[in-house]
Amino acid sequence: MIYKTIIIALLILLPSALYCVWHVSQNQRALARGDAPLAFGEGPWGWLATAGAVLALLVAVFFETTKDPIAEGIYVPPHYENNVYVPGHYKPATPSETAPQKDDKSP
Repeated sequence: MIYKTIIIALLILLPSALYCVWHVSQNQRALARGDAPLAFGEGPWGWLATAGAVLALLVAVFFETTKDPIAEGIYVPPHYENNVYVPGHYKPATPSETAPQKDDKSP
């Protein structure tokens, strides 16, 4: 989960980081030519924030649509059988196991 959070946070910051790199290179070129440097605060911050949010949203959708589907059936927790460890797994449910159980105390 922390991996996905870090990826999304980096993608939100990516457009701004690329702009900062571009801005520094443009200022170095301007100073080499003798021109005035560009003003940092006049950058396209709204577009950069929107681009970062769109990138993060696309990756979040990707993570959500590519995760393992929840298996159908009944979960069997990990246990030992004949001194052999059996990891947790899903077993196919039979119709009697999926049918609602009747409560003996109900009228």
